[in-house]
Amino acid sequence: MASFVQLGRAQTVTFHQDIAPIIYNACTQCHRSGEIGPMPFTTYQEVAAHGNFIEYVTQTGYMPPWTPDHHYSTLRGERFLTEEEKGLISTWVAGGMPEGNPMDNPGLPDYPEGSQVGEPDLVLGMSEAFVHQGNMVDQYQVFVIPTGVTETKEIRAVEIRPGNNVVDHHALVAYTNDPAVIAQALAMDASDPNPGYESFGDYGVEVEQFLFGGWVPGTPPLEFPPTLGHVIEPGSHLLLQMHYGPSSVEAIDQTEINLFFHDEPIQREVETQIFGPETLDEFFYIPANEVKTFHASIPIQGDISLMSITPHCHLLGTAWEVFARSNDGPVSYTHLRAHETLR
Repeated sequence: MASFVQLGRAQTVTFHQDIAPIIYNACTQCHRSGEIGPMPFTTYQEVAAHGNFIEYVTQTGYMPPWTPDHHYSTLRGERFLTEEEKGLISTWVAGGMPEGNPMDNPGLPDYPEGSQVGEPDLVLGMSEAFVHQGNMVDQYQVFVIPTGVTETKEIRAVEIRPGNNVVDHHALVAYTNDPAVIAQALAMDASDPNPGYESFGDYGVEVEQFLFGGWVPGTPPLEFPPTLGHVIEPGSHLLLQMHYGPSSVEAIDQTEINLFFHDEPIQREVETQIFGPETLDEFFYIPANEVKTFHASIPIQGDISLMSITPHCHLLGTAWEVFARSNDGPVSYTHLRAHETLR
């Protein structure tokens, strides 16, 4: 008699077959020429040169940059790695980062050139470049930008294109069509010796739309469904607030804003509400050496559609939990749990 034994041999994890699909899907959108990532991840050589670093930042959850808890809620545009994907990266690095057969490579996705959305209908930007001093100090500068439109336009997407990946920390865009507000902003601009004017945390004026658009590294452009969007009118202006991180050398920035128009009329205009100090249940005060939780709420008077939530903390904030609750019948919740540190 003869006995036959079948042995299963683990398949070697290679770049082209196993790792390239992960990197191209989760990393390369930012890590390519002209984008915010400090190094490109488009070829085997580029990825293998940083293999150990990639394993570290993916295992710790630092990359891809996605702070919401994906086990808690599902959100549009989320970018995270599964445990299986992180395991493949670790196995690949431990195995010496073999390249494998180039024929197994899925090929780079078709990334739009100079944009993550496509060809913009209108490009707006700072009238002149801003020089951020190399004094290791954070700088918040607001730039007044006329839209220049001669007729009302409905916006389907807002894309902020940072001009300097080294010092551009984040950007916020506000909208106003109020002549008094525009005059006030222009006056502050004229009184500041630099382009724009300095304003920490806000725009220094009361605007109709506080968050017309925004950008931080790793976030996709703001895109609306076909029936929703922003509206800009003749005579309107955008206020671009740039937060520049500390730098030891002078850095020049000239950020641009890409606007994309709807082809068909929208049914509803998007608005922004802010959970600020006035919506808190108690005064915002944190005693020393204590962990404290605050609660804020905004009553909803009619039917609305929730488009997005943008939690934001500075230094002491660590996590948000956001939910909607109905008072009619059974309690129902829509949740977002996000961890935010040093934003």
